[in-house]
Amino acid sequence: MFIFYQVMQRLQKSEDKIAELERNLPHDYVQKDDYRNDVRELKEMLRQLFDKLDNKADKAA
Repeated sequence: MFIFYQVMQRLQKSEDKIAELERNLPHDYVQKDDYRNDVRELKEMLRQLFDKLDNKADKAA
């Protein structure tokens, strides 16, 4: 009976650790698709900014 209790305790600890990892996973890591979308948005914003700067430089010249 004692061995069964210890096995159940260890199993519960493992399940608790897995649950904690699942909770922290979105906080600690980012999905590849999310990262790519964010980089794509940043590149688009930078392109728009550089286009505006180029237009200002063309008008000043």
